[in-house]
Amino acid sequence: MDDMLKKSVPAKNAFSVSRFISLGGFDRSNIILHSRRQHAVGQGGFHSGLLERADSSVLFVQKENSIEIISPSPYRYVYDCGSKKLADCEQSIERFLVDCHDKNLDLLFLSHFDNDHVNGVPALLDKRGGLHVDTVVMPWVDDVERMIAWGKTTASRASSSDFYSALLVDPEEALRPFDPARIIFVRAAGDDVPEAGVVDIGPLGPGGEGPFRTKVASIGRDGSRRPPYGRTQYSGRTQVLVVDSRAAIEVSGGAGFLWLLKPYVRRTDPVIVAKFERAAEKKLSWTYGTFRNAVSDKAVRAELVRDVKKSAALAAAYKSAVGNRNLTSLCLYSGPDATDNEPAPMMIRLGPDRCGLATRIGWLGSGDISLAAPADGQAFLDHYATELTAVTSFGLPHHGAKPNHSKHVLSVINPNICYASAKPPKNWQHPHPDVFADAQSIGARTFKVSNHEKSMLDEAFAIVG
Repeated sequence: MDDMLKKSVPAKNAFSVSRFISLGGFDRSNIILHSRRQHAVGQGGFHSGLLERADSSVLFVQKENSIEIISPSPYRYVYDCGSKKLADCEQSIERFLVDCHDKNLDLLFLSHFDNDHVNGVPALLDKRGGLHVDTVVMPWVDDVERMIAWGKTTASRASSSDFYSALLVDPEEALRPFDPARIIFVRAAGDDVPEAGVVDIGPLGPGGEGPFRTKVASIGRDGSRRPPYGRTQYSGRTQVLVVDSRAAIEVSGGAGFLWLLKPYVRRTDPVIVAKFERAAEKKLSWTYGTFRNAVSDKAVRAELVRDVKKSAALAAAYKSAVGNRNLTSLCLYSGPDATDNEPAPMMIRLGPDRCGLATRIGWLGSGDISLAAPADGQAFLDHYATELTAVTSFGLPHHGAKPNHSKHVLSVINPNICYASAKPPKNWQHPHPDVFADAQSIGARTFKVSNHEKSMLDEAFAIVG
């Protein structure tokens, strides 16, 4: 094995020159390739991942500080797509689309309803030159909390697009022009789906042609699988599903290979939501106790977003009742199925700047979740208890902000790489030096991904069955 690595990979930094790398000596039909990138969007979020079979003769194409894997039938997903400065995100999307030869996006995960995590979606899914998305996955958030998100955006004086305001008024309607096959809303942990039933979603994606097959399953703490609890309806041609908190997406690629995309949703404190409702009623001069029922009407939500004075009232309510707290956020594990009882496959790490055998290749993105409170941190760890031993790369919560950070959670995950996507205003400490110091104290390498192309974080792996 060591001889194979010496022959296959240059002794110098494998990402510094343009070259091809092949993995000789193995049955290519038993090799799965995985690459992922944290794109250089600055203060925002844009993470992409790719799964491919190694059946073709060329596996990797090296380009300067990046890596591209060529395959006729890749499985592609994206987690968040936005930036505080939209131009930064759009530049990254342009670079990303050049490598998306098939123009297909199997899964788009949106972690939460902050503008800097979603405002790039129209460019990513543009009908003229973007990708066609099959399935969109996002946290289930009620009408009230989406109005809180609008109050937060207005309070921060951040610019917003027609897409963003439409997303807060009606997510299904805002996404309909991109013609997804389905939208999946994931409920928060401990927040079971009303009118629950067992939803057998069936295979995701076009099916029948590519090497990968996907399905949605609810995963028990013992690793057992069943169809998720939830409900389903249609919005035009788009299937809309609301599923329980333990739902995850399984991607199979033959030879016993199973890749897991497992979300976790932490909802906003209901006490804070109720405080916002009361504050909004006062600012809008509405009758006490009427806000929730009023905003259940889409026309009312649209008016609140459209009217400058009413938007200002929501901003004032946000400042007084919510402060700078983060709202409901969806985290995501992407990696091998750690509940599989089969013998562990051989895994080879090909980046970001080292090559060799790997025991962990999973990734864990945390959106803007807050893990600082012990109960919140423990709930997060409990949800990912099985997957934590597979995590090598961890996206720090809220761009590495200290109020969202937990040294205990970080030490339990014990990642090899920690990163923050950040280029904040000068008075924001994103990432906070203490957060990076905590990561370095447990031996993790830290990366700040800014809006400069050379800062983007690339990782690549080969999984040999």
